[in-house]
Amino acid sequence: MDHSEIKIGDSVAIFGAGNIGLSLLQLALIAGAFDVFIVDPLDYRLEIARKMGAAGIINPNREDPVEGIKSLTNGRGVDIGIEAAGVAETPQLTMNSIKAGGVFLFAGIVPQSVIRWDTEAIRKQALTIKIMQRSRHAFRRSIDLAARGKFDIKPFITHKFPIEIGRAHV
Repeated sequence: MDHSEIKIGDSVAIFGAGNIGLSLLQLALIAGAFDVFIVDPLDYRLEIARKMGAAGIINPNREDPVEGIKSLTNGRGVDIGIEAAGVAETPQLTMNSIKAGGVFLFAGIVPQSVIRWDTEAIRKQALTIKIMQRSRHAFRRSIDLAARGKFDIKPFITHKFPIEIGRAHV
C-alpha cells in the first residue's frame, strides 16, 4: 500500500478479492480512499468485499469490469488501479479502468512471467506503473493495525479447529 500513493478522497479499483485483494481493500480505506471498487468472478468474495466497505463490486462474468468501473466513476476512471488477481488478462483491464495520469500497482503474481500490455494505451493515459514486491518491513505495522482494531482479520478466518489436549499419539 505504501507504493500506491493513495491520498484522502482517491478512488481505487482492485482486481482480485483473494487474501491480497481484500487486505488491500482495507488498507486503501485506512489510507483515506473514499471509493474502493472490487472486481472478482466469485460472488462470495464480492460479498465479503461489500461487507468490508467496498463502494462497488463487479463480477466480470456478468459485466465488463472496465465499463462497470467507468460507470461507477461517471466515465472518469479511478485514481489508482491495483491488480491483485494474478491472471494474465487483469493487468490490462486494471490499467484500462484508471483515469489519465493515474497510478497502476501490479500486486498479483501471474502464472507466466511474460504477459502482453497495450503500451500505446498506457502511454496515452500517462500512467505511473509500480510493481509491488512483498514487504518484510510491513510486518510490525500489520500486527499493530490488527491489534488496534484498525484491520479486521475475521474475514480471513475460514475454518476453526479444536485444540485437543492429551497424550500425543506416537
